[in-house]
Amino acid sequence: MKHVFKKALALSMALMMVLTVSVFAADVPVISPAPASAISVVLDGKPINFTDVTPELINDRTYVPFRAVFEALGATVDYQNDARTIIAKLDGKTVEFKIGSSEVKVTENGVTTVVKTDAASFIDAKSDRTLVPVRFAAQSLGSTVGWSQNTKTVNIIDGSKLMNTYAGKFSLMDRYLASNAAQSKKTLAFSGTLKMSMQMTQDGQTMPFGVSGTVNGVTSPESVEMAAKLAMDLSALTADMTAEEKAQMEALKNIDANYIINMKTGMMYLNMPMMHTVNPSIPENAWFFIDISEMYRSMLGINLDFAALVNMNTNSAKFADSLQMILPMMADEDGAYENIAEAFKLCEKMFGDNAFTKSGSTYTSSVTTEEQGAKITMKMTLTESGKDITGATMNITASQNGMNMTMESSYNSSKSTAKVTMDVPNMFKLDCNVDMNFSETTKTPAKQPASNVTLINFMDMMNSLNP
Repeated sequence: MKHVFKKALALSMALMMVLTVSVFAADVPVISPAPASAISVVLDGKPINFTDVTPELINDRTYVPFRAVFEALGATVDYQNDARTIIAKLDGKTVEFKIGSSEVKVTENGVTTVVKTDAASFIDAKSDRTLVPVRFAAQSLGSTVGWSQNTKTVNIIDGSKLMNTYAGKFSLMDRYLASNAAQSKKTLAFSGTLKMSMQMTQDGQTMPFGVSGTVNGVTSPESVEMAAKLAMDLSALTADMTAEEKAQMEALKNIDANYIINMKTGMMYLNMPMMHTVNPSIPENAWFFIDISEMYRSMLGINLDFAALVNMNTNSAKFADSLQMILPMMADEDGAYENIAEAFKLCEKMFGDNAFTKSGSTYTSSVTTEEQGAKITMKMTLTESGKDITGATMNITASQNGMNMTMESSYNSSKSTAKVTMDVPNMFKLDCNVDMNFSETTKTPAKQPASNVTLINFMDMMNSLNP
């Protein structure tokens, strides 16, 4: 039962984290790399041909002849033999790789930045060719790079080419993002409610679980500070426990939690006083911290740059530019470029100007896709006020092999709502509702916990609960 208690505690902590984010001059070396199985490098879905030296895998990094990869990307290339330096230029950007150094110089708009990597270029002893780490070479010129383990393929995607293809096709969404950016630059007080019910079925037994409570706080362009008071229904979980075990689980029934999210660094901090009650070795004033991007990668398997997403939202980026967030999420897939191109086409089909029909002050789009037995319907409505798009609603339904999911959300300057339902027959049911109200305030949210508190790495804590 102690194991069950630990699992319940871990579930509670993970739930609190995930729900919060849902509402950011050395000697020149000569190396003989070990032989590796066939590795391919593709640019926008097409293989890059290496005539005399094949890609080499060394310490989990793929190395390729520098000229082949840079020229494939469209860059002009120069090699300064005396300085042992490779120089590539593309679209006003200059990058310099010095043989034997793990530092890369990137110059753009007259500003030079030194990027430290964990891989240095080198001279291949067998061919006398200079090899560079392909990931850093392509990324330094603005491309997205992924690795498909199944096919041992390096996927390079030139995002700028895709962006140019879709430029000017999302003017309605651009207007909506502009209004949203203006709202994001304000300091707002918020308050709302959360209610979630869940059922898990295993070996014919169904275990219900519920959470309800309130949330309030302040959000600004730089940070979010909020407090939550939640009540958890653990009656089914504790039904077969002893009196002593039930008493221990009581600590999980009513939860006070305090959050701080630094929108610039992408760090989230969580304080839960009940953690001291459950485990006295944890100080009562302890704050758990986690990099939100890392949380998405570790818990949800999504490669997301949270800070970049926030910056894009606050600075009124074009919708086509925001599609770049798709690239790192899908770059590691087999056939990455083809999948990304299809995702872009779907976005145009759903969010492009031609997808919307106007009626009065609203624009509505609706699209249904079916593939491999899955059916997904997405409907979006934009509300116009003068020259601005000031409100939006989104409804998504998905079904496959008896599984069903719906997501509904709406947003305007003063209120937002979200509802998620999920039903996996004989396994899992979920119903979650969140309602929030917003108003301008002069309060300033904290950017991080006070200096005198104890900080604990959240992922380390989770790992300790799951030995």
